[in-house]
Parts: sequence; C-alpha cells; structure tokens
Amino acid sequence: MESEPKRKLNSANRVVDILEAFAFENSVWSVSDLARRLKMSKAAAHAILANLESRLFLEKDEETSRYSVGTRLWEIGVKFASANKLPEICDKWLRQLRDRSAESCYLAVYDHGEVLYIGKAESENPVQAYALLGSRAPSHCTASGKVLLAAQSELEISRVLGEPLTTFAPATVTDPSALLRIIEKTRSDGFATSDGEWRGEVTSIAVPVAFDTRLTAAICITGPTYRFDMERALGFAPALMRAAEEIRDHTFRMRTVHTKSSHI
Repeated sequence: MESEPKRKLNSANRVVDILEAFAFENSVWSVSDLARRLKMSKAAAHAILANLESRLFLEKDEETSRYSVGTRLWEIGVKFASANKLPEICDKWLRQLRDRSAESCYLAVYDHGEVLYIGKAESENPVQAYALLGSRAPSHCTASGKVLLAAQSELEISRVLGEPLTTFAPATVTDPSALLRIIEKTRSDGFATSDGEWRGEVTSIAVPVAFDTRLTAAICITGPTYRFDMERALGFAPALMRAAEEIRDHTFRMRTVHTKSSHI
C-alpha cells in the first residue's frame, strides 16, 4: 500500500506535469488528450484540472470543455518577470547589438542542461531567427548553450554529456568527446558559435556574461545563414565581448551603490 507522503508527492508531481504541459507543449488541452499524453486516468486528470480551474490557474471553455492558462498563472509569470532584473539590465546592450547587426539578439540562462531565453531584441527583418521568451533550447548545439555549459562544473557537464543527446540537424554534434573539445575551445576563445546545428540554416554567436560567482548568462546574435553566415557572425565577437564586459561592470557598480546605501 502506498504511504501517505509518497501519495502526496505523486499527486504534486501530477499537478506539475499538467502545468508543464500547458507551458511547454500546448496552450489548450481537453481532458482526454491531456490524460493520454501524461498516461493518467481521465478521472485523475479531470480532478486536477477542475481544482486548478477553481484556483484560477486554468480556465475552462464551457462550449468546448477544453482548458487553457488562467489569470493566476499569468499573474505569477508577470511577478517573476518583474523580480528578475537581468532582462531589464541587459536590454540596452541587446538593442545596441541588434541595431549594429540587424539580427535578433537574445539573453539566456542555464537550466538543467537547457537554455532558457529570458530577454530579446528582435530584428526588424521580416525573415529572422525567432525564439519566444520563456522558450528553451538544448545546450549542446546552440551558441548560448555552449557558453553556458562551459561555465558549469565538470560534474554537471559530465551529467549532460552522459545523457542521450538529440540530433536536430545534419550538423548537430552529439559525440561527448567532440563536445568536450568544443567546451574547452569555448573557454579558450571566450565565445561559441552554432552553424545550423540546432536549426538548419541558422547561424549564432554567443558570449558569457558573468554577473557573479553563482550566475552566468549568455548574450547572442542569431540570424538566417544566407544573411548572417559564420564569417559575418565571427566579426561580431569583439562587440559581444565588449557588451558582456560593460554589462558586468554596470552590475558591479549597481551592487556597490546598493551595498553603500544599505549601510547609510
């Protein structure tokens, strides 16, 4: 018989699974489709969905009986975005890099082997390399992912490279030994590139931004290869490095002012 703590943990995991399905897969689900996707009974799925609806985390369309994200989740997302100052801090430099390159620029952080995009300055070109804020990408085949992975501990790198790595395009590198060499080169060069390794015909270049000993983010420029090829991308390495240094210096000054004011 399942113990009470384990039963509660399993129930909590099911709630998180459902919320992640809305966040990362589809924005609208029926009870049947969600139950099938998460391999749970319709009764269990319906009970959780009904509870989340009552707490305003989800909304139910009475005509279709399908569920979508509710106001409470939007409220939490907005509060998190307001509390996270990194996009606000980096926005000036992302826009400057966007204007100089005419390509989209992104701010990303590392999260358990993946890249999480938290800031961006979109290109005004109708054809662009596009990523949604809050979306994720693999770390082994994106420019931002490589610089972020290179900033991790050897234990974390071993964990990521020890798992099966997905091939997204013909150029995707999945061999652990080859990726270790790429990580070492990234550390030596101070930047990383991706040339059609995640999305075919998309080129990117990224550099790390060390905010403190615990947090490293990445800023990158990315665009369609026909317009932003590797030669052109590499030409922006110095500008990216300067931006990363200026962001680091800016945040250091902000912390210094805050520390002094807190002691007044």
